[in-house]
Amino acid sequence: MPSGKHKVRISVILCLSDQDADADGGPNAGGPNIVLDITAQPDNGAIFATVLTRDYTDVNGNGYVDDSELPAQKNNATANIKEFGGLITDASLANGGVAYTSAGLPMAFLAKEPIDLSYFGLTLESQNGVERTWCADERFRDENDEVFCITTEGDFMIPVEINPEIVMGTNLVMTAQVGPVPLELDTGPLVLRFSPYFDEELRETPLRGFVLNEAGADEVQFIARLDALMDAPDVEILGGLGTGNVRSVRLSSYIQGPVQYQTNGKIALVSDNRTAMSADLVLNLNTDILGDTLGLQALNDLLAPLTDLIAEQGPAPATATLALDPRQFRIRVVNSHAKALVTTAEQLNAGAQQ
Repeated sequence: MPSGKHKVRISVILCLSDQDADADGGPNAGGPNIVLDITAQPDNGAIFATVLTRDYTDVNGNGYVDDSELPAQKNNATANIKEFGGLITDASLANGGVAYTSAGLPMAFLAKEPIDLSYFGLTLESQNGVERTWCADERFRDENDEVFCITTEGDFMIPVEINPEIVMGTNLVMTAQVGPVPLELDTGPLVLRFSPYFDEELRETPLRGFVLNEAGADEVQFIARLDALMDAPDVEILGGLGTGNVRSVRLSSYIQGPVQYQTNGKIALVSDNRTAMSADLVLNLNTDILGDTLGLQALNDLLAPLTDLIAEQGPAPATATLALDPRQFRIRVVNSHAKALVTTAEQLNAGAQQ
């Protein structure tokens, strides 16, 4: 057997059937053998874990908050309307603009290494003994024109490799006033896809967070930079009155929070965004169905001012910017020991597995 410093490659052959027993292609004939090439690598000290959002609201996974589902206080995002323009003269979000999130994220806790947060764009600004202040450079000023900084304590950190995954969110409903006519936009279920870092020089860099000590904090901290793409594949504007551009909308933020040890031996990462984020929405109204094709004269009379407004402004779309202020995107994940369940089925169905 080779020493632990070498890779080992193994080929596994799966024989599906005895082809000679039914060579004429009858019902017992199978295809060619399946060959699986497995490359084993030496132990690198990583501890692999699947972390799950706990607790969470959308238990049945339909992308909406049902009457029987309880709001999760630590896995949600609260959006606000930062600005609007084009044909929109006013806008508001229903239910406080809260979307509830759920996900399962494969992670790997790696061996500790010397602290260096330049990995995802932070620069060492100053050092006083074992305390170091790291700040994002000017390119990463957030939507509120703020720059994220953190002062760490100690010389080491634990890297946490984050495998690209999907975070699901419940729908948001926005009412947009277009002239005298209120239009309702329902995003449907939201999908947040983790992306490679948006910076060109970091595109090939694996997604990682770090467990470290923050100066003045009582608990060990987890810090990461989240670059993600947001989609709303089922977005609907007043039953088809228009379309939206909620596809691969870029979001980027530094997230941070404490590492907490549970009484059952599990580890919870409780994080929120420390930099503001925003998403620009462009809504294209379908003017064809605002005319005679509606068929109902009364409805045409109601929408006539809107039709006139569109004619006056030409092809200008309706636009809105949704914003997430700092600490308004909250995510709490708990590691699962081989996904072992330590709760009753009733608790699990309620999304309360700890």
